[in-house]
Amino acid sequence: MSEDASRIRESYDALAATYTERIFGELAGKPLDRHLLNRFAEDVRGRGLVADVGCGPGHVARYLHEQASGCSGSICRRG
Repeated sequence: MSEDASRIRESYDALAATYTERIFGELAGKPLDRHLLNRFAEDVRGRGLVADVGCGPGHVARYLHEQASGCSGSICRRG
């Protein structure tokens, strides 16, 4: 792994917990986002799984899953 990649990973790891604490419950204060996610969930319901790739703390994947859209989240990370 390059030195730049190592520094990026270290920076991400140092901020990940704080980022999760700040953003995990953000949808509670975003009625438009919830409305749009609800419409999306209605459109895809019964058509298969939805993947939220690069989902951060998984708050959107969790919300869609709760709307019974069959969503799962994943963060792909090398190494």
